[in-house]
Amino acid sequence: MVATVERFQLEKRVDGIIVYRLADMLRESIDAFTEAATKTDLWAVENDCHARCLLDITKIRFPNPYAISRIQTLIKSTPDEIRESFAVLTPTSNLYSFARAIINHIPQSKTNSIRFFREEAEALAWLDERLQEIGP
Repeated sequence: MVATVERFQLEKRVDGIIVYRLADMLRESIDAFTEAATKTDLWAVENDCHARCLLDITKIRFPNPYAISRIQTLIKSTPDEIRESFAVLTPTSNLYSFARAIINHIPQSKTNSIRFFREEAEALAWLDERLQEIGP
């Protein structure tokens, strides 16, 4: 399954991993991503499934205040009972550091399943490890 909203793409891989790709930080793209991620979270909780997700932001230079706010709200609103693993691909050390700073202001219980990567292969390998640890 692949869904696209201009500069946002959503794909469900055969192995069950949900891939979100953001090409920009425009409101429309951020809104599409946060809406899709919220639906994934709710589906995972309702079906008692382990949501394995990859967010590719390698085309992003720097987030804007709107994107930061929406993503923080998304993370904070993640259901406590969810089994989730979220790999984030970041393009540069500056964006990586900035993303870590955003995450550091959110309770660890909401972020302990989020990891940052520079290579997609490493991110996918971690998501496979999490599948073994947590189950489907």
